[in-house]
Amino acid sequence: MRTSLVATLVLLVACEKKPAPPPAPAPAVSTTTVASPAITPSTPAPAPDEPMPNATAASSAPAATALPPAVAPAPSVASAPVASSAPTPAPSASGPKTFACGGAGLPKCPLQKWMAEVMQPAMKGNDPAKLTAALEQSAKYGPPGYTDWNKWVKAGVAVLAKDKNVAAAKPSCTGCHTDYKPRYKAEDRDRPL
Repeated sequence: MRTSLVATLVLLVACEKKPAPPPAPAPAVSTTTVASPAITPSTPAPAPDEPMPNATAASSAPAATALPPAVAPAPSVASAPVASSAPTPAPSASGPKTFACGGAGLPKCPLQKWMAEVMQPAMKGNDPAKLTAALEQSAKYGPPGYTDWNKWVKAGVAVLAKDKNVAAAKPSCTGCHTDYKPRYKAEDRDRPL
């Protein structure tokens, strides 16, 4: 059914008696991937001199020799990006989220300020007790959806309890920052503590 609908649309577009417009620039491609049937050799377009099947009397002119860009064959059935006339989601259209903190000339964001005032002094002071307290406090600051935030906190606290070595706990900090810092800065940096 879908193939016959596509073929009918191709025929209607091809049989239109308007002069061919100049080629338009390629439309913006949506990041949405849609599985759509590709035009294959098993569904060829009718030759220019052949009568068109299922054509009405109003569309009995010969078909154009080239397919319009809107129905050109897709390179892949399963993963071809498809141009969409639907509006782009708001975050993409408006660009990245902007914040009133954390940038040049702006105040520090809540977690950034807390890290500078609590976590960094405990690390730099090589104080396992203060770092343990700071890590335990940071467990409260993980936003919803940051599923491994507390895993990293617990790993750091466990190392500090066992070894009393601040440097040995550093990999838990690095792991959490690797997993979450870019996302947190992009989405949640202004989140209150």
